[in-house]
Amino acid sequence: MVDRATLSRRLDALAGYLERLRAFQAVPEAEFVARPELHDLAERYLHLAVEAVLDIAHHLIADRGLETPETNAAAFEKLTRAGHMEAGLAARLQGWARFRNVLVHLYLDIDHKRTYAVIQSELNDLNDFLAWGTARLP
Repeated sequence: MVDRATLSRRLDALAGYLERLRAFQAVPEAEFVARPELHDLAERYLHLAVEAVLDIAHHLIADRGLETPETNAAAFEKLTRAGHMEAGLAARLQGWARFRNVLVHLYLDIDHKRTYAVIQSELNDLNDFLAWGTARLP
């Protein structure tokens, strides 16, 4: 059974990270890229947001007795194949899982302009996941 407290806490965290990330949308790109105190913080919030998404996905996979995915990106494919997630959302979230790997493992080579573009135009993917996850609260 889904642990409501676990799921709710992570959904709340995701909502908070998204709110903080939206504040960076008002910052001009040149300033965002030039100021480490801005892009480093934004990248950390992006990392934490994706970790919350992954935690929720893995929690629901375990709850439904699905096979453990081999990668974080594969978690969304598992949810889709089991009929729990729409394929389009899953595909977008797989991209986020790969972006998380860049933030965590390739941090010395992060393209801050790419991070800025993600914040400007791709946060809706995480909002869609937030709505999806909220609908699964018991």
